[in-house]
Amino acid sequence: MISDGASPPVYTAVGQVQEIGDISVTAEEVDVTTLDSGDYHDYIQGFKDPGECQITVLFDPAMADQDDSPDGLIGLFISGETRNCAIRWNASNTGGQEYGLFQAFLRDMDYAALNASDPQTIQPTFRLRSPITLADTLPITLVGGATTVLTAAAADRAAKKAAADAAAAKTAADTAAKTAADRAAAAQAAAQAAQEATAKAAQLAADECTQKAQLAAQLSGQQTSPVAPTGGTL
Repeated sequence: MISDGASPPVYTAVGQVQEIGDISVTAEEVDVTTLDSGDYHDYIQGFKDPGECQITVLFDPAMADQDDSPDGLIGLFISGETRNCAIRWNASNTGGQEYGLFQAFLRDMDYAALNASDPQTIQPTFRLRSPITLADTLPITLVGGATTVLTAAAADRAAKKAAADAAAAKTAADTAAKTAADRAAAAQAAAQAAQEATAKAAQLAADECTQKAQLAAQLSGQQTSPVAPTGGTL
Protein backbone atom coordinates (compact mmCIF):
# COMPACT_ATOMS: atom_id res chain seq x y z
CA MET A 1 0.00 0.00 0.00
CA ILE A 2 1.32 3.41 -0.99
CA SER A 3 0.16 6.82 0.25
CA ASP A 4 -0.79 9.65 -2.09
CA GLY A 5 1.61 12.09 -0.44
CA ALA A 6 -1.25 14.31 0.77
CA SER A 7 -1.92 15.42 4.34
CA PRO A 8 -3.65 13.52 5.81
CA PRO A 9 -2.46 10.71 3.52
CA VAL A 10 -4.67 8.18 1.78
CA TYR A 11 -3.17 4.73 1.24
CA THR A 12 -3.99 2.90 -2.00
CA ALA A 13 -3.60 -0.86 -2.17
CA VAL A 14 -1.49 -1.84 -5.17
CA GLY A 15 -3.57 -4.17 -7.31
CA GLN A 16 -2.68 -7.62 -8.70
CA VAL A 17 0.27 -8.23 -6.39
CA GLN A 18 1.51 -11.82 -6.70
CA GLU A 19 4.25 -11.67 -4.11
CA ILE A 20 5.77 -9.36 -1.53
CA GLY A 21 9.42 -10.23 -1.16
CA ASP A 22 11.44 -10.46 2.00
CA ILE A 23 12.79 -7.40 3.81
CA SER A 24 16.20 -7.95 5.34
CA VAL A 25 16.92 -5.35 8.01
CA THR A 26 20.57 -5.44 8.98
CA ALA A 27 22.89 -3.67 11.37
CA GLU A 28 26.61 -3.05 11.18
CA GLU A 29 28.83 -4.43 13.88
CA VAL A 30 31.48 -2.30 15.49
CA ASP A 31 34.57 -4.00 16.83
CA VAL A 32 35.25 -2.67 20.31
CA THR A 33 37.83 -5.27 21.28
CA THR A 34 40.44 -3.99 23.69
CA LEU A 35 43.70 -5.44 24.93
CA ASP A 36 42.01 -6.67 28.07
CA SER A 37 39.01 -8.27 26.30
CA GLY A 38 40.39 -11.75 26.76
CA ASP A 39 40.39 -14.41 24.06
CA TYR A 40 37.36 -13.11 22.09
CA HIS A 41 36.60 -10.09 20.00
CA ASP A 42 33.94 -7.76 21.40
CA TYR A 43 31.31 -6.08 19.23
CA ILE A 44 28.43 -3.64 19.55
CA GLN A 45 25.68 -2.85 17.12
CA GLY A 46 26.34 -0.01 14.71
CA PHE A 47 24.22 1.73 12.11
CA LYS A 48 21.16 -0.14 10.86
CA ASP A 49 20.04 -0.58 7.25
CA PRO A 50 16.23 -0.73 6.89
CA GLY A 51 16.60 -2.89 3.78
CA GLU A 52 14.64 -3.21 0.58
CA CYS A 53 11.56 -5.02 -0.64
CA GLN A 54 10.77 -6.32 -4.11
CA ILE A 55 7.19 -7.07 -5.11
CA THR A 56 5.89 -8.99 -8.11
CA VAL A 57 2.86 -7.48 -9.85
CA LEU A 58 0.75 -8.74 -12.73
CA PHE A 59 1.43 -5.82 -15.05
CA ASP A 60 -1.44 -3.86 -16.54
CA PRO A 61 -0.21 -0.42 -17.66
CA ALA A 62 -3.83 0.77 -17.96
CA MET A 63 -4.34 0.54 -14.18
CA ALA A 64 -3.96 3.84 -12.32
CA ASP A 65 -1.84 2.27 -9.56
CA GLN A 66 0.67 0.88 -12.09
CA ASP A 67 0.88 3.50 -14.86
CA ASP A 68 3.16 6.52 -15.28
CA SER A 69 0.84 8.93 -13.44
CA PRO A 70 2.24 10.58 -10.27
CA ASP A 71 0.73 7.86 -8.03
CA GLY A 72 1.37 4.89 -10.34
CA LEU A 73 4.31 2.52 -9.84
CA ILE A 74 6.06 3.61 -13.02
CA GLY A 75 5.39 7.28 -12.22
CA LEU A 76 6.84 6.86 -8.74
CA PHE A 77 9.95 5.21 -10.18
CA ILE A 78 10.35 8.09 -12.66
CA SER A 79 9.97 10.79 -10.00
CA GLY A 80 11.99 9.00 -7.30
CA GLU A 81 9.62 10.46 -4.73
CA THR A 82 9.68 9.07 -1.20
CA ARG A 83 6.25 7.92 -0.03
CA ASN A 84 4.71 6.46 3.10
CA CYS A 85 4.11 2.74 2.53
CA ALA A 86 2.44 -0.05 4.44
CA ILE A 87 2.40 -3.85 4.41
CA ARG A 88 -0.47 -5.72 6.00
CA TRP A 89 0.38 -8.86 7.98
CA ASN A 90 -1.93 -11.40 9.58
CA ALA A 91 -2.09 -11.15 13.37
CA SER A 92 -3.87 -12.83 16.28
CA ASN A 93 -5.30 -9.57 17.64
CA THR A 94 -8.96 -8.58 17.45
CA GLY A 95 -8.70 -7.09 13.99
CA GLY A 96 -6.74 -10.07 12.69
CA GLN A 97 -4.16 -7.85 11.04
CA GLU A 98 -1.17 -5.64 11.76
CA TYR A 99 0.44 -2.98 9.57
CA GLY A 100 4.12 -2.38 8.97
CA LEU A 101 4.62 1.31 8.19
CA PHE A 102 7.72 2.73 6.54
CA GLN A 103 9.00 5.30 4.05
CA ALA A 104 10.53 4.21 0.74
CA PHE A 105 11.25 5.14 -2.86
CA LEU A 106 11.30 2.92 -5.92
CA ARG A 107 14.93 2.13 -6.68
CA ASP A 108 14.52 -0.49 -9.42
CA MET A 109 11.85 -1.44 -11.94
CA ASP A 110 12.27 -4.85 -13.58
CA TYR A 111 10.06 -5.79 -16.54
CA ALA A 112 9.83 -9.58 -16.82
CA ALA A 113 10.33 -11.38 -20.13
CA LEU A 114 7.25 -11.88 -22.29
CA ASN A 115 6.43 -15.41 -23.39
CA ALA A 116 3.47 -17.63 -24.20
CA SER A 117 3.47 -19.44 -20.87
CA ASP A 118 3.76 -16.76 -18.16
CA PRO A 119 1.74 -13.63 -17.44
CA GLN A 120 3.43 -10.29 -17.95
CA THR A 121 4.81 -8.96 -14.69
CA ILE A 122 6.90 -6.16 -13.25
CA GLN A 123 9.07 -6.27 -10.14
CA PRO A 124 9.45 -2.87 -8.46
CA THR A 125 12.03 -2.71 -5.67
CA PHE A 126 11.28 -0.40 -2.76
CA ARG A 127 14.33 1.03 -0.97
CA LEU A 128 13.37 1.68 2.63
CA ARG A 129 14.45 4.98 4.17
CA SER A 130 13.01 4.42 7.64
CA PRO A 131 12.59 1.54 10.08
CA ILE A 132 9.38 -0.47 9.99
CA THR A 133 6.96 0.46 12.76
CA LEU A 134 3.98 -1.69 13.69
CA ALA A 135 0.42 -0.35 14.02
CA ASP A 136 -2.92 -2.02 14.69
CA THR A 137 -4.68 0.33 12.26
CA LEU A 138 -3.79 2.90 9.66
CA PRO A 139 -4.49 6.43 10.95
CA ILE A 140 -5.97 7.39 7.58
CA THR A 141 -8.27 6.13 4.83
CA LEU A 142 -7.35 2.92 3.03
CA VAL A 143 -8.52 2.54 -0.56
CA GLY A 144 -8.40 -0.79 -2.34
CA GLY A 145 -9.96 -1.39 -5.74
CA ALA A 146 -13.60 -0.32 -5.78
CA THR A 147 -13.95 -0.74 -2.00
CA THR A 148 -13.16 2.00 0.52
CA VAL A 149 -12.39 0.84 4.06
CA LEU A 150 -12.30 3.39 6.86
CA THR A 151 -9.80 2.88 9.64
CA ALA A 152 -10.71 3.58 13.26
CA ALA A 153 -9.54 7.20 13.21
CA ALA A 154 -11.21 7.95 9.89
CA ALA A 155 -14.40 6.18 11.01
CA ASP A 156 -14.45 8.29 14.16
CA ARG A 157 -14.06 11.47 12.10
CA ALA A 158 -16.81 10.30 9.75
CA ALA A 159 -19.12 9.53 12.69
CA LYS A 160 -18.52 12.96 14.23
CA LYS A 161 -19.14 14.64 10.88
CA ALA A 162 -22.34 12.65 10.41
CA ALA A 163 -23.50 13.63 13.90
CA ALA A 164 -22.71 17.29 13.20
CA ASP A 165 -24.57 17.12 9.88
CA ALA A 166 -27.56 15.51 11.59
CA ALA A 167 -27.59 18.21 14.27
CA ALA A 168 -27.39 20.92 11.61
CA ALA A 169 -30.23 19.28 9.68
CA LYS A 170 -32.37 19.11 12.84
CA THR A 171 -31.68 22.77 13.60
CA ALA A 172 -32.64 23.71 10.05
CA ALA A 173 -35.82 21.62 10.30
CA ASP A 174 -36.73 23.20 13.65
CA THR A 175 -36.12 26.66 12.24
CA ALA A 176 -38.23 25.91 9.18
CA ALA A 177 -41.02 24.51 11.37
CA LYS A 178 -40.93 27.56 13.63
CA THR A 179 -40.95 29.86 10.61
CA ALA A 180 -43.94 28.00 9.17
CA ALA A 181 -45.75 28.18 12.53
CA ASP A 182 -44.98 31.89 12.82
CA ARG A 183 -46.28 32.51 9.32
CA ALA A 184 -49.44 30.51 10.02
CA ALA A 185 -50.02 32.46 13.24
CA ALA A 186 -49.42 35.75 11.41
CA ALA A 187 -51.85 34.77 8.66
CA GLN A 188 -54.48 33.81 11.24
CA ALA A 189 -53.96 37.09 13.09
CA ALA A 190 -54.26 39.03 9.83
CA ALA A 191 -57.48 37.21 8.93
CA GLN A 192 -58.89 37.90 12.39
CA ALA A 193 -57.93 41.58 12.12
CA ALA A 194 -59.51 41.83 8.69
CA GLN A 195 -62.69 40.20 9.97
CA GLU A 196 -62.85 42.56 12.93
CA ALA A 197 -62.18 45.56 10.69
CA THR A 198 -64.95 44.48 8.30
CA ALA A 199 -67.37 44.03 11.18
CA LYS A 200 -66.45 47.41 12.65
CA ALA A 201 -66.82 49.13 9.28
CA ALA A 202 -70.23 47.50 8.81
CA GLN A 203 -71.31 48.61 12.28
CA LEU A 204 -70.15 52.16 11.63
CA ALA A 205 -72.02 52.22 8.33
CA ALA A 206 -75.14 50.88 10.03
CA ASP A 207 -74.90 53.46 12.81
CA GLU A 208 -74.47 56.23 10.25
CA CYS A 209 -77.53 55.06 8.34
CA THR A 210 -79.54 54.96 11.55
CA GLN A 211 -78.49 58.48 12.46
CA LYS A 212 -79.41 59.77 9.01
CA ALA A 213 -82.78 58.07 9.16
CA GLN A 214 -83.51 59.59 12.56
CA LEU A 215 -82.47 63.05 11.35
CA ALA A 216 -84.64 62.74 8.26
CA ALA A 217 -87.59 61.69 10.38
CA GLN A 218 -87.14 64.69 12.65
CA LEU A 219 -87.00 67.11 9.73
CA SER A 220 -90.08 65.57 8.13
CA GLY A 221 -92.07 65.85 11.38
CA GLN A 222 -91.24 69.54 11.70
CA GLN A 223 -92.48 70.37 8.15
CA THR A 224 -95.90 68.61 8.49
CA SER A 225 -96.91 69.88 12.00
CA PRO A 226 -99.96 72.44 12.05
CA VAL A 227 -99.07 76.06 12.76
CA ALA A 228 -101.04 77.63 15.61
CA PRO A 229 -102.64 81.13 14.88
CA THR A 230 -100.74 84.01 16.33
CA GLY A 231 -103.73 86.36 16.92
CA GLY A 232 -106.41 88.60 15.24
CA THR A 233 -110.05 87.91 14.37
CA LEU A 234 -111.98 87.51 11.21
